[in-house]
Amino acid sequence: MLYLCVILEISENKGLTIKVNGRKLLPTLRSKLVARTAVITLVGLVAVSVYLFYMLQRHDMDIIRQEMRGRAKHFRTGLLSTMMSTGDPVAIREAVDSFKKFRDIKFRIFRSRYVLDQFGAREGEIPTDKKILDVLKGTLPEYDNLSGTTFRYIMPYVSDQRCQKCHVDLEGNPIPIGSIMGATEFIFDITERRNEAVGLVYTLLGGILALIAVIVVSLYRMFSGGVLKPIKILTTNMARLEKEDFGIFCPQQETLELDLLMRQTSHMAGALENKKMEREKMLEKERKKLDQIRSFALKQAGSLGIKGEGEITHIIDRLSAAVKEVEKAEQFAHICEFITYEKKELILENDVSLVRPASLYLTDVISGKYSNVKKG
Repeated sequence: MLYLCVILEISENKGLTIKVNGRKLLPTLRSKLVARTAVITLVGLVAVSVYLFYMLQRHDMDIIRQEMRGRAKHFRTGLLSTMMSTGDPVAIREAVDSFKKFRDIKFRIFRSRYVLDQFGAREGEIPTDKKILDVLKGTLPEYDNLSGTTFRYIMPYVSDQRCQKCHVDLEGNPIPIGSIMGATEFIFDITERRNEAVGLVYTLLGGILALIAVIVVSLYRMFSGGVLKPIKILTTNMARLEKEDFGIFCPQQETLELDLLMRQTSHMAGALENKKMEREKMLEKERKKLDQIRSFALKQAGSLGIKGEGEITHIIDRLSAAVKEVEKAEQFAHICEFITYEKKELILENDVSLVRPASLYLTDVISGKYSNVKKG
């Protein structure tokens, strides 16, 4: 009858441990390979996704920033052309209002202190936001920010020689070249572009995932046939050798290391089989000796009138011991022929009872029952 005992042990350091019949159940090489491949693939996909989203966002930000900068320059050129060609505030205001009618971009223009002092303030053109004030003061060359799907861009208008024809400073002199005349703010919704970027990322991830799947399947098939299958054959052979079943199967492998391991396993099986045969021969020889001793003891017991099973068994045991002692003496005498020097040293305690055993031992050593070595 086979009993199966499964024990679950939970500890803080090692976590969950499964034991079957008192032995820890280890994971298979196949399961560890699949688990680690899945973890590495998942981590790789997450890392690639983050990198792709980051790079696409940077790319979109650069494109939008360049686009906003181009529109700001375009508006500045149109505004200066209107100012220089007409000098009419109404026409200038119509140019600004026409630019505000773009559907995809929210546009605002803010006046600097020079323009406010010269032309006064208009509703919605007085700066209050800190970022706009920093741009107008010159502490920020320009400003852009992406919040959610809303992109905000602020660019200053710097005066040149053309601005000196119409604008003056706070003292009434022509405005100095390089002075900040105002700033424009563009607010742009990038939802559509972000959706396109996300779709592109998903398409790339799908392609990468398909490529990884093909690579993983190919590597797994190669690893399964070239490593997992041979290891399974080796473990099966080891289990059969443990049960003294030497009819193992060791096929030739594709790699040098595994093929060498298979051949060594086959040689080990042959060596173990030879040892088993030698052991069986020795046991058979011992059995025959015991049978001869028993036969002899039974004949002698019959002639001596001994019929008790206990006495017969005792005689057989003594004869077996005597035969073994004779064999031991023959072997000892044979090896003593090769002994050229032997030294023995006894260190005895201060005990009178040890004198007789020591004398008997020394007498036996000096007598040299089985040795031809000269004693000194």
